[in-house]
Amino acid sequence: MVLTDCVVYVQEKGTSLPAARLNKHPSRALLRHILQQVYNQAVIEPDRLNQYEPFSPEVYGETSYDLVCQMIDQIEITKDDVFVDLGSGVGQVVLQMAAATPCKICLGVEKAEVPSKYAEAMNNHFRKWMRWYGKKYGEYRLIKGDFLHDEHREKIITSTIVFVNNFAFGPHVDHQLKERFADLKDGARIVSSKSFCPLNFRITDRNLSGQPYHKIIKFCKVIPATKANTSCKVIFAMKANTSCKVIPAMEANTFCKVIPATEAKTSCKVISATEAHTFCKVISATEANTSCKVISATEANTSCKVIPATEDNTSCKVIPATEANTSCKVIPATEANTFCKAIPATEANTFFKVISATEANTSCKVISATEANTSCKVIFATEANTSCKVISATEANTS
Repeated sequence: MVLTDCVVYVQEKGTSLPAARLNKHPSRALLRHILQQVYNQAVIEPDRLNQYEPFSPEVYGETSYDLVCQMIDQIEITKDDVFVDLGSGVGQVVLQMAAATPCKICLGVEKAEVPSKYAEAMNNHFRKWMRWYGKKYGEYRLIKGDFLHDEHREKIITSTIVFVNNFAFGPHVDHQLKERFADLKDGARIVSSKSFCPLNFRITDRNLSGQPYHKIIKFCKVIPATKANTSCKVIFAMKANTSCKVIPAMEANTFCKVIPATEAKTSCKVISATEAHTFCKVISATEANTSCKVISATEANTSCKVIPATEDNTSCKVIPATEANTSCKVIPATEANTFCKAIPATEANTFFKVISATEANTSCKVISATEANTSCKVIFATEANTSCKVISATEANTS
């Protein structure tokens, strides 16, 4: 009997692994698991990463695993590429690039003390877990230092892929980076979270034609979670003329929801939670020429309800709750060319009654609260010959 096909199994730590699976790059699912294990074991006090001066260049923001995957998908990476992460934090982007791509070498430079210390632990745990799973990875280095210092200049100008999460960098740091980028090799690719100005600002032989000689790849903004237990989701703009806006969670236990723009010329509006324990709901514009309005909760424990416009030419208006424990009532427009008004309760325990004009020749009256500092709203006539009357309280006890 002749064996034409066979699989050799290697016994490793109590499990049988096909030799064909060893010494290869890990799958994305496995690499995600490995990096999560590495992070959990290395970064034992995540809160320390958030101890920085607000709005300074040292603001710490981690780049998500999925974001790096999308970057890899959109950039053609070869074995001749040199990748550098400027401001590499704890090093997870460098580790992911080393394990997922054929880069010649991956470098990360981080200035801050705490992330650099955790990066050393990340390095040790990463190598341990990759050996345990029998997976290979490329050469990489995690370096503690200031990437603007001359000692690191050569690393930048000889790289072919530069990654920089520069969302929180100030104009001074951005300007210094642009000076470094002017010396990059022809065809180098820069991946940033915030746009730099065009790089052909300096007239030379190679940019005299006005064509940029570096490929600028701008992703949607990456917003850091600035407090422990605070999450932000980042959506890429994957199509031309498609924009995504991302608002950071500014306080602990505050979440931001982001709706992506899934079609060209379709916009998404996102409202941030500006106070602790305050949530915002976001309705996406799912069709062209269909609008959704979103009102944020501007005070703690204040909620707003949002009704989407579900038909063409149908609008919904939403009134925010402007005070704590004050509710907003919203009446949706359920038919085309029909309008609804919402009247806010501008004072505690103050209510308005609204009667809509549902037919032609039908009038609406709105009665105001008869106390000072109380406002009245107007109900529009939605059909011809339909009138609405409003009586405002212009003085105390005057109706």
